[in-house]
Amino acid sequence: LGWCGQSVSNATSMLVHAFQTGDKEAERMGFTCLDSWISRMLPNGLLPTHIEEQEYTHFGRRTIDACNLSHGVMQFLFAWKIANYFGKHKPEYYKAACNICDFAVSQMDDTGRIGKSWAEDDLTPLIKDGTSGSFLTLALCEAVKYTGRKDYLDAARKSYDYYYTEFVERGYSMGGALDIFSIDKESAMPLLSAGLLLYELTHDK
Repeated sequence: LGWCGQSVSNATSMLVHAFQTGDKEAERMGFTCLDSWISRMLPNGLLPTHIEEQEYTHFGRRTIDACNLSHGVMQFLFAWKIANYFGKHKPEYYKAACNICDFAVSQMDDTGRIGKSWAEDDLTPLIKDGTSGSFLTLALCEAVKYTGRKDYLDAARKSYDYYYTEFVERGYSMGGALDIFSIDKESAMPLLSAGLLLYELTHDK
């Protein structure tokens, strides 16, 4: 999906530009990119997060990861919405996003931890720790805005409690990169964004 969803993010940006300006080539490019990812949907209903065969593997296995799955949710829900402005019906965008959210809920343990990366073929959890799992917390929050689903909201609140408590106790966020556990700023971003969205959704200070 492009690191931090840059591939699908660029696609939706093209659609916004096309809607504002009437640029037909930007419209074609945006939908072509999004449809290309949808055409590569895995048998388990999830989207691959990377195209390269060798890059982004863990112990020799191709992976899907929380960061990019999250951006897939956010961008495909937005693309589903903006497609309507073009008179296009794209239920597959909505379905792809919900598939990822359902997966996130299914992977959450009793503490609220979701996980960081999984094997692409059979969804074996590869790395469970790391603040970057909270990217899927953010995805669940965003999905609530589009779907109104209570199970997504309940899961988002539970996982936010886990990841934010961990952040406060440690004093830092960690593990954004797939290949190393390090202190990093990237994984703090979903905590900030999810917190703001949860307040918007619940008004719970």
